[in-house]
Amino acid sequence: MAGRRASPPEDCDGLWAYLSELDRHDLRRWEVIDRLAEAVEPFVAAGDGRALDEDALREALDGFEAYRRFQPEHFDRKALNAELRGLATGGGGAA
Repeated sequence: MAGRRASPPEDCDGLWAYLSELDRHDLRRWEVIDRLAEAVEPFVAAGDGRALDEDALREALDGFEAYRRFQPEHFDRKALNAELRGLATGGGGAA
C-alpha cells in the first residue's frame, strides 16, 4: 500500500471540519514563528539572558509542538502496511 498524505483523524468531525483545521494550522504556523521570534528578541537584544521571558518562550514552544504533531503531509507507509498485515492475519492493527 502507498499514499501521499495522512488521512484525516477519526475524530475530525468530517471533511469540512478537517479542511477548516488544515487552514487553521497553515495560519498557525506563521503565528508560532512570530511568537518564537518575539519571545527570544529581548534575549538576543540583551545578550545576557536576563531579558528572556520564559513564560512567553514556553507558550511559543508549546504552540510549535502542537503544530509539529499535526502533520497532514506525513504518510507512514510502513506503519500502514504493518497495520494492514495485522488485520489480515486477525491479530488486530499495530496502532
